[in-house]
Amino acid sequence: MVDVLRASMKYIAFCLIYLWMMPSPALAAQVCVTIDSLAWTREQQNLVATASYHLAFSSGQNTVPTVTGDQICYNDPTFDVPSTVTTASVLSKIDAILAQRSVDLANAAVKQQAFADEVTGVTGNDLCSAELSEIEIRIDNRVAALQAQLDATTTATEVKAHIRNQLYPALGTVFKRIAKCLRARAGSGQ
Repeated sequence: MVDVLRASMKYIAFCLIYLWMMPSPALAAQVCVTIDSLAWTREQQNLVATASYHLAFSSGQNTVPTVTGDQICYNDPTFDVPSTVTTASVLSKIDAILAQRSVDLANAAVKQQAFADEVTGVTGNDLCSAELSEIEIRIDNRVAALQAQLDATTTATEVKAHIRNQLYPALGTVFKRIAKCLRARAGSGQ
């Protein structure tokens, strides 16, 4: 009987030491709040977990909450959950997320429009949508034309005039078109 009692005491001591040294998530303190999202749209309800995470993060805790229906739970929170995570605060954060999403979509639309305007706009900058092989052919043709004009010059004055009046403006035009394409792709219209 004494051996059984000793074995039981050892087992209990081992369990207590194990529980003391190895904290288990099952023993973690969980704090839950319930919000009223009955009148919310489906999109708002889908963002409850994201908004709850943002609220916890802004309170100093980087923990993803468990959301089940209208109940939001945090394991071992380091902030005051009931005063931080309320129906109003969650809805406010959701509205901020949706507003940012709208701004991002509007910025993407502006960027796309700037690119479309550059391709099909007044300048008709077709370098933006041309294939590389097409661009190479155009460059080769333009270089050949400029070279033929340069070959036709006979004096240093004519060469200078050709470079000043033909070559430099052609290079400037190409660089401007490329820069406009790059800016249009980046979303800056200027």
